[in-house]
Amino acid sequence: LRQSTLCSTSATMGDMVMADMVMADRAMAGMVMADMVMVGMAMADIVYNFRKKEESAVKFMDYFLDHLAISISNLIKFLDPDAIVLGGGLSNIDEIYELLPDYIAKYSLNGDCYTPILKNEYGDSAGVYGAALVGIK
Repeated sequence: LRQSTLCSTSATMGDMVMADMVMADRAMAGMVMADMVMVGMAMADIVYNFRKKEESAVKFMDYFLDHLAISISNLIKFLDPDAIVLGGGLSNIDEIYELLPDYIAKYSLNGDCYTPILKNEYGDSAGVYGAALVGIK
């Protein structure tokens, strides 16, 4: 039985990915986003366009999922968790759970993703409720 690891941070996964994008390849991120005219669009609009197979949204989601995979694969390598549970607003994008394991496999040590990527059970505001409960105690 493996020991479970809980990794918590005040930053959202989206913040971590954006920080990774900025630190790893700031110029490339700017060029890709500017080229796709996605600057200033809400993620909900990008996902809507992605589902309609609009080319710029598909490119953006590919770029986003690739960088999310880099971040999560690093967590998996260092922490070896039993599962990764996504929370926040991005957890409502169903395509993440289907597509992300293939992206993670590119960056894993064995070329596969055995760590399950799960949707949280209590909605995208569960972290807020947990923080409120901690404050009450």
